[in-house]
Amino acid sequence: MPRPLISLAVIVRDQETLLESLLTGHCDLYDEAVVVDTGSRDGSAATAGRLGARVFSCRWRQDFAAARNESLRHCRGRWILVLDCDEAIALEDQFRLRSLLEDSPEAALVMEQRNYTFKSLALGFVPGQPDDPMAHGAPGYVPRMQIRGFPNGRGLCYEGGIHENIEASLVTSGIPKNCVDIPVHHYGHLEGTAGHLRRIRRNGVLLRRESRLRPADPVLLTELATGLLAEGQPRLAAGIARRAIMVAPGHPELYQARLLLARIMVNTAPEQALELVEHALAERPDQVSCWVEAVRAHMVAGDSKRSRDLLRTGRRVFPGDRALAAMSTQVFQESSDNVNQGMA
Repeated sequence: MPRPLISLAVIVRDQETLLESLLTGHCDLYDEAVVVDTGSRDGSAATAGRLGARVFSCRWRQDFAAARNESLRHCRGRWILVLDCDEAIALEDQFRLRSLLEDSPEAALVMEQRNYTFKSLALGFVPGQPDDPMAHGAPGYVPRMQIRGFPNGRGLCYEGGIHENIEASLVTSGIPKNCVDIPVHHYGHLEGTAGHLRRIRRNGVLLRRESRLRPADPVLLTELATGLLAEGQPRLAAGIARRAIMVAPGHPELYQARLLLARIMVNTAPEQALELVEHALAERPDQVSCWVEAVRAHMVAGDSKRSRDLLRTGRRVFPGDRALAAMSTQVFQESSDNVNQGMA
């Protein structure tokens, strides 16, 4: 038989209904589905088998990378596409992706994961398009660029017990990256759902364990601080964010820890919060979230002039950004600057 073009690699545990939606909703995209069950008590494995997937079992070891790698081991396609049960690719984008991979040279596909949320004040929040059917009613999302597709048979593997990634083996293999304008719509962060609450509890356990194993990893510590804030523990979150900044003061991703800490402190220690956002912006002006948070922090702290100046500059740097565009109405509300400066 000819080799499959695309293997869909999925790990699952007690997500029978979501798994069925994933497999049926993407059946025109993949040629084979490989589902690794990590200990479901529902009918996840049976559902996957009924829908034609190749089903394997893997004991859950509190390690997402291990489960991911088990799924990769069984894939036979030329390309591997990694999706979770609570994710989707729009139908029109599925046809585009398949067409792309039919003739694409070997490369890792970097795709935007859109984490939908009802919290419009979430760090990095991007307002969605009105009536977007892929948003599931959410007003917007927090984007995160991730590698979701890559050639099979090159020895690539995931690392990290949580927020696992494949970056290290990409460097070793010499496979280049290719950014594709095809988003992955992720619904696991939608507040109030059983999946969201389960995710917070599960990730909290894993992040605490990983931070003990890697106490000097600032990205991991920032993830832990973000999780603690989601759990409703801002004081602990602030302490972990400070530790991230202390252990690796020159790390290029520390802007996220500074923005998180500023968000926590802006009402109680506004001067320190403003120093943090200005520091983050000076370090990473290429990140739109730094502009958004700097505008918001100065507005909350009462410095409307600085907030307006930052917004004008940010919109020149990122003219198409919807988050900055959405802030214009709020920042310039009842202000003559709205007319004088010609802001949309």
